[in-house]
Amino acid sequence: MRFTHFSFLTFCLLHTQSSFARDFIEGGADADPRSAIAQTAISLGDLSQSGDLTRAFCSGVIISDHSIVTAAHCLAGRDPTQTVVLFGFNGNVTSVMRTGSEIHIPDHYHPYGDALPNAKNNLDIGVLVFTGSLPSGFKPALLESNELKPSDAGSSFTIAGFGGPKPGVLDLCDVTLKDNAFSESEFELNSSHACTPAGGDSGGPDFRISRNRVVLYGIHNWGWEDEAGNPTMSVEAKISFYAKWILGF
Repeated sequence: MRFTHFSFLTFCLLHTQSSFARDFIEGGADADPRSAIAQTAISLGDLSQSGDLTRAFCSGVIISDHSIVTAAHCLAGRDPTQTVVLFGFNGNVTSVMRTGSEIHIPDHYHPYGDALPNAKNNLDIGVLVFTGSLPSGFKPALLESNELKPSDAGSSFTIAGFGGPKPGVLDLCDVTLKDNAFSESEFELNSSHACTPAGGDSGGPDFRISRNRVVLYGIHNWGWEDEAGNPTMSVEAKISFYAKWILGF
């Protein structure tokens, strides 16, 4: 696969005036812990030098029995052995953890810098391989390999993420597709106060459920809002563009 070089503001951080500055999926509700997405979505955490969990900072999705996919900006520059995958949620940071062993990011990924909201093809996707086995009760998502079509505009997805004031709680809501051709490797969702990702939701899924399995269409990259604080953009990495690369680790 050929990756082009582009330059990014993200859901993972708290931003300045024109970017998202919220720290949860606005308009979302808590996921049912017995649901398919609760068995597939994860959060990422930091380990201290003494091995203690210090914080959770991004979201992600299980893609195999030893790896997860998330946004590149969640993994860039990190030591994989100081990064943990947190499985499950109960209102507190989970005690079920797996430590990272490898981080993979596209060769030409580069931070957005001042390019937003005009940046495209940001290659903002990454894979974290973890040690040990997948905990009981969790399963990988299915990856959507078919390209979204223009006729899919207005169709519905569910978005999810662990960002928010309640640590370890997965929130979700339904949103519609705005532009499947935002760029070769990204699509845009309709964004509003009724439903939008924000800080801590970076790397979380855009998905549909088929036969009680999560089908992954995209992951949260970055968002934008106007000067009045109204969300205007929610840009997602296309899983169909990256599917072969993702499964190569």
